[in-house]
Amino acid sequence: MYPEHCPFHRTDDLCLPVARILAEQGLITPAPAAPAVRSLTPELPPLPSGEELLATIAHRIDVWGRVVIDPTLPAAGQDRPHDERQLRFMVQALSETVATAPAREQSMDWWTVGQALRDAQSAAQHSTLAQDEAGRRLWWYLAARHLEHAEQTWRAHIGRPLSGAA
Repeated sequence: MYPEHCPFHRTDDLCLPVARILAEQGLITPAPAAPAVRSLTPELPPLPSGEELLATIAHRIDVWGRVVIDPTLPAAGQDRPHDERQLRFMVQALSETVATAPAREQSMDWWTVGQALRDAQSAAQHSTLAQDEAGRRLWWYLAARHLEHAEQTWRAHIGRPLSGAA
């Protein structure tokens, strides 16, 4: 038995020879006109540029995180290039503020927001380990999505600032 090109997997493997043996034994009945298989991986939109991602994160910190969670954070700013290190520390500060909130704020909804912020912090930290610009952009993209999830959870289930944030 030798590998043959498999149109489904798009590589040389043993799919066709094994299918032929199974069909000869009557264990399977191949379709005479199987539909063509499109790509198994969905087409993904391209990632935004690194500066766009950092601006998105800075904006979310400024208009949501500083208002709802920790007003003592400095403004991340929209009018200047964004410092990755500063944004990592700001995401970490938001995460730690929610984690150390007073007991009266320890609801499941705040826990979910805190978990999303910890995930954003983790992704931001991973950006330092990326081997190239594409890897760094991917980690910042994930951090931005986790921040978005935290804000959406807050809007849907909480809707009020953390005690002491207002």
